[in-house]
Amino acid sequence: MSKYTDPAYTAFVGLLQRRNDVLPTLQTSSVTNAATHYLSTLPDEYLPSLCHAIVTSPSLWQDPTQSEARLLGFAGVFHSATALKYSSVNTLHGEGILSNRSVRRDMSEWLKQVVDGLSVLNARFDVRLAVFTGLLRGVREQQSLDGVSSRAKIEDQIVLACLEATGEHSSPDWVEQFGIHRISSPHAAPSTLQFLSQALQLLPGRKIRLLDLQGIIKSVLGKYSACFSEGHFLWNLDESLSTNIEGQIVIQKTTPFAAALKKISSDPFYSVIGPSSTLIATCITHLPDAMGGTTSWMVFEELVDTLQTHAATLSEAWSRSKLADVLKEEQLATESREVTTHLWTIFKSVLFSNILMFQSILDLLLFDQPQNHHSIPIPSKILTTLFYLSFITSKLGPGSSAQGGTFVEQRKVFFTALDVLEKDSDAAKHWLEGVSDKVDDKVPSKTVSQSQISFFLISAEQLIPILDEGIVENLVLPKAQPYLLDPSQREMFESAHSFVLSIFSNHSKMEDDWNPENKFTKDKIAGQLAPFYLNCLLTNSSEGGMSTEQLCLAFSSLLNSARHLDLALAQLCIDKVWDKIEAVAAGSNPEQSSSQEQAHKLRLALVSSISAASSRLLPDLLQRLRSTMLDEKDIRRKKELVSAAFKQVSVGAADADREIVMRWWLKLREEMNLADGEAVIRDVEAAAAQSQ
Repeated sequence: MSKYTDPAYTAFVGLLQRRNDVLPTLQTSSVTNAATHYLSTLPDEYLPSLCHAIVTSPSLWQDPTQSEARLLGFAGVFHSATALKYSSVNTLHGEGILSNRSVRRDMSEWLKQVVDGLSVLNARFDVRLAVFTGLLRGVREQQSLDGVSSRAKIEDQIVLACLEATGEHSSPDWVEQFGIHRISSPHAAPSTLQFLSQALQLLPGRKIRLLDLQGIIKSVLGKYSACFSEGHFLWNLDESLSTNIEGQIVIQKTTPFAAALKKISSDPFYSVIGPSSTLIATCITHLPDAMGGTTSWMVFEELVDTLQTHAATLSEAWSRSKLADVLKEEQLATESREVTTHLWTIFKSVLFSNILMFQSILDLLLFDQPQNHHSIPIPSKILTTLFYLSFITSKLGPGSSAQGGTFVEQRKVFFTALDVLEKDSDAAKHWLEGVSDKVDDKVPSKTVSQSQISFFLISAEQLIPILDEGIVENLVLPKAQPYLLDPSQREMFESAHSFVLSIFSNHSKMEDDWNPENKFTKDKIAGQLAPFYLNCLLTNSSEGGMSTEQLCLAFSSLLNSARHLDLALAQLCIDKVWDKIEAVAAGSNPEQSSSQEQAHKLRLALVSSISAASSRLLPDLLQRLRSTMLDEKDIRRKKELVSAAFKQVSVGAADADREIVMRWWLKLREEMNLADGEAVIRDVEAAAAQSQ
């Protein structure tokens, strides 16, 4: 072996081997950059000694206050060094099949030397876990290195480090072959949880299943519970609040609540709550294959029960606080706003971590469909947990609760849980009844109560195909009805209308698919609700009520359902809208724009219902719409009416009615051209052509 005589390298290795920690006198980036450089440029025969010096360095690892940052730094070192070495070898050999073989050969030798140097049994497990995880990340990123022999050795070393990190008391027989017996491990540091999370995402499933996955889940869940005091950190919140002379809420910084927030943010676990939740999610994915179905689903049910209990405690305490009904920042004293921002960051962390864990369980339920009684209540318990956390969701954006969540992952969990629950109609109805009871409880906070009602309504909307008449009439509609005419509470208003429209939509779909078992019940509910809901739509057509798009969609859905019930009811709906238009026009000042816009909005609703009306209703409806369009003097309104009609003609009308509608459109087109409406027609058709 030739001697490597770089004095800088010799000094660097000497620095690593010193007993006293002199590295704080150097910038961390200088140390990690030097390590990356030498790992990617040294002759291969020198790599084992360098790697050995790194993982056993007293200078690097003896100071616990520096250990966390250095673990993260050196994981990045081995990740970056792999990429740099691959790039230099690739440049050296160029392109081509033979070159690829040479690259693979050289990288295999480099990895062998690195792994030999890092495989030091007396090195700390967290150091080995960090550097091997970084190394495996680098290997995984280079597709041409798939299958190299050193990769399996890297994975084995990660498994060994994981066994020590998770405190295994009994090791598999194959571990003894490595000369490792039980090594006493300290409690996992935050960086250890982070590297465990990364490692389990990189390892193949057969090696992940060698770990005590159940033990990891319970351990990390215990840290989660301790960090958030099992949801009790809000119980002394109101004692920490006062009011200043301006009537603003003040949060005292010396109170138990402020101390509780500080305790959470300073908890080492809180800094890695994301990776820790991902770690649990990964363990959940592999646990059934490692332990079998029955035991696994018992573990999952226990996990969901724990999270549900935390969420219930958190929701109850928050609903009793004055902060729950704070809608504007101005209601808080300036010095207290930073505290509330911190509090909502913690709330979001709770929600996001729950979503990560729930998704992995639901994926198993959705794709594996286990036949196990422990799996049956899990979707309902997940939904109940989200119900309790709905006060957080409602603050993340307008309409968040009504959409099932703010971010994609949350909506996926919400709708997946409902899809799984819907397969068991009895369980779904039982869950809805249970949540209804919780909504009926006297919740001190109006804001929390409304977020829970909104969650209840959107859930019931998704379950409407399997709900019977009693649940719809006695449980759900009474909660929706108070908000149907109150657009000032926008989220509740839209959730209530969305649920009612789901009744009509489901009725229309059922008529198309005709199911004699449910026909009578669904006919009865839709028939009783139609006249009442029509009046709601007419009332909400005024300024500040429904938007034009919402009104058009709602009336079309109502008319589509009504024509399946009774043509007379459908005709009544159309006539009532015409009557409302005439009443608005008759009672308004021609210069009053709000009344004119209301009438215009109602006319657009009638145009949008062309595709929902039956062939027996169409002739009269089309004739009146034709007169309306020809008589409209305002160019903008005329264009909007014609554009809506063209859309109905081109894509909305049913095949059976298309001939009637097409003849009407051609006649209208001809008459508008004669009545100086040629420009309107031309603009509408040109806009439609561009959008295709």
